[in-house]
Amino acid sequence: MKKLSAIAVSAAISAIPATALHAAEISFGGAVEVEAVFGETVTEINNQAAVVDQSDIAVATVELGLDATINDKTSATVTLLYEEDDTDLEVDVATITRQLGNGFYLTAGQTYVPFGAYETNLVSDPLTLEIGETRETVAQIGFEADNGFSGSVYIFNGDTIETSTDAKGDDTIENAGLNLGYATSMGNHELSFGLGYINNIADSDAITGYLDNNTVIDSYVSGTVIHASYVNGPFNAIVEFLNSDQFKAAEMSFKGQGAEPSAFNIEVGYGFDLGGKAAVVALAFQGTDEAIDLELPEQRILLGLSMDIDENNSVGFEYSSDEDYATTDGGTGLDISNLTVQWAVSF
Repeated sequence: MKKLSAIAVSAAISAIPATALHAAEISFGGAVEVEAVFGETVTEINNQAAVVDQSDIAVATVELGLDATINDKTSATVTLLYEEDDTDLEVDVATITRQLGNGFYLTAGQTYVPFGAYETNLVSDPLTLEIGETRETVAQIGFEADNGFSGSVYIFNGDTIETSTDAKGDDTIENAGLNLGYATSMGNHELSFGLGYINNIADSDAITGYLDNNTVIDSYVSGTVIHASYVNGPFNAIVEFLNSDQFKAAEMSFKGQGAEPSAFNIEVGYGFDLGGKAAVVALAFQGTDEAIDLELPEQRILLGLSMDIDENNSVGFEYSSDEDYATTDGGTGLDISNLTVQWAVSF
């Protein structure tokens, strides 16, 4: 991995015209996560699925971010992301936001659309994220009210093209979504929930990756998500459920029919003091349905412990047990387990 040294960062800042630096308030930050995995994976041996041992050490995440406050109404955000074996160093997020008054704002640029919360206390991303996370270049209008309500609507072009209502398959802005949320607190109690809708879940990162070059689909497939979280002192709970309408069997299938991939996450966590350091233990039960084409497990159980080493420096341990779809559903019917150790710093 090519690292950005402090000298290189200083040189980059020096290259910015002085007038630009004085005109905006600029803050930099970032994170590095290194993960070691010990356990099992499924591979094919003699044309049969088999469980084999695996272990690896990888730079799971390198994130470098810049936030610029242009004036009291306009700001910009740029984030670079690198994930070893998954994502080359690239611009992950690049947005401009304008405050419109009365709690309303306008955001334009490349970002992750507000479809799902994907909260977790664990090292691994929840299975809901594995299906629903969607990064697009959007135009979004939203609001945040003093009474705890929030929401937004957004539009984007996307990668998939619909042909059922347009025989020419024009590549135009036809994708949209909306979300609504509410958060409240009383003493040690905090409650939040939200729901989201997207008219084309086929543009999620995972499903677009599965479709690969076959992104001309018969019709857009909508998706919905609902999520809630509750905090009471050291205790917290997370619930999220994501569902999609039915794909055509030629696009994504399950047992010979068009698939309706879905996922859920049910998680509880408890914060406590461990040797004078803040720590969190968490237990999660996750699952998917009709998501075999996305190579996701049918069930996953996770147990994790994370703790601070010192300021902006933490370590996490996670045990996971995956159960694949049955052979009658087209899966392997095999179970695997893994231990992941993560060392993370932020700056």
